[in-house]
Amino acid sequence: MDCGVPRELLDDLTAEFDSLRTLVPSGTNLRLPTPAVGWDVGAGVSHLIGCDLLAEEAVGAPGEFRRASPATDVGPDEPLEGHITARKDLPVERL
Repeated sequence: MDCGVPRELLDDLTAEFDSLRTLVPSGTNLRLPTPAVGWDVGAGVSHLIGCDLLAEEAVGAPGEFRRASPATDVGPDEPLEGHITARKDLPVERL
């Protein structure tokens, strides 16, 4: 499928996903704390997923993505927080 994204970028993202699967294998306790205060492993992985989904939206429909962005351009904190909350109780295999 030609999605307009350079092959090197897709290969790089695939390698990053594979690395993440190695770091957070099946059976990992997602409630383990991380050095980021208030974040556990699950929140960190959910944050990465949220960033990827926002990027997918931006690439897939840039005009709509810009229109949906806050007029003040305060950043992606609110959408990312929603992504984290939506996955809060998923087991590692689903995450």
